[in-house]
Amino acid sequence: MGKNSVLFIVMIICGYLLAQQLQVGGRLEQITDPTKSNAISVEVAELIKGNKKLQEELRTLQDQKSSLTESSSSTSKTDASLNEQVQELKILTGETVVTGQGVAITFDKSLQLTQLVDLVNALRNIGVEAISINGTRIIGSTVITETMGDVPLTILAVGSKDVLHDSLLRRGGIMEQIGSDGQATTKDTLEIPSIK
Repeated sequence: MGKNSVLFIVMIICGYLLAQQLQVGGRLEQITDPTKSNAISVEVAELIKGNKKLQEELRTLQDQKSSLTESSSSTSKTDASLNEQVQELKILTGETVVTGQGVAITFDKSLQLTQLVDLVNALRNIGVEAISINGTRIIGSTVITETMGDVPLTILAVGSKDVLHDSLLRRGGIMEQIGSDGQATTKDTLEIPSIK
């Protein structure tokens, strides 16, 4: 190999090394350049701000979800309360059949109109859910007539059977005031029809 060939190879190697040095220097300049690192700092700061904003939005959405859940729960309670009130109104207006414990009152003799009215009022004062006379539902607007007191006479009252029984038959109670030979029998289950 001649001197010129060796010189040529050395020059190629030096050229290659010089090119590599320039590339590394360029990269080093990019990394250490204060304007470039400033841009990175600004970008990182923007990302942090964006992240905080997203966290705030997430908290807001979670609060809205909690509020909606509470509102839904409150709506369910309101619906249940309204349904209960509607059911009570249906009972008061006689639109629904009423079943439950109570008393069956029977008489062997006919009752006068005033006695029958007094008995119905006494039952209401004791606290009944529903009353019927010989199968006819009695509500607040029902007109009680003389013929309703004819025998055979059976009055059903749904409510607390023990309270009703004791109140009707106590000394000086309505059964004693009426003075007719009536019987009040407790029942575990009674059914009072709706108004026809």
